[in-house]
Amino acid sequence: MEVDGVFDIKKGEVLPSWAKYHQHYRNKEEYETKRNVIYMATESFTTSADKLGYGVFNYNEDLVLTKKGSNKRSLWELPSCFQTEKQNFKCGLSEWNVNKDGSVEVQPLGQVQEIFVSENPEVVAWAESLITNSSIYQ
Repeated sequence: MEVDGVFDIKKGEVLPSWAKYHQHYRNKEEYETKRNVIYMATESFTTSADKLGYGVFNYNEDLVLTKKGSNKRSLWELPSCFQTEKQNFKCGLSEWNVNKDGSVEVQPLGQVQEIFVSENPEVVAWAESLITNSSIYQ
């Protein structure tokens, strides 16, 4: 949920012992020309120390980014604060549309695990509220 460190396998960075069991390291030859990194989470969430910085959320409809009624799970509808955030997506996008109501439709290319970094206070507040208002499966 919150990134604390990034290990670039292609650059031969020294990995912690736990990372050597990660599929991105064990199967590194499958990544050939693709980017291949392992992200390490924080121990606790920066803005709410009582929350872990890692984990799996219990299902909560607020966490579902898929546009309601879409038959494509990868077509997301994000709040209007994302209108100027296209350049901050670290993956290719096949769709980027600003809707009449100000929300933004986004569709990443391929199957990806998003890493998104923004300094926009509204985007950060939106993400932090999702994390602090959702329970983590334990």
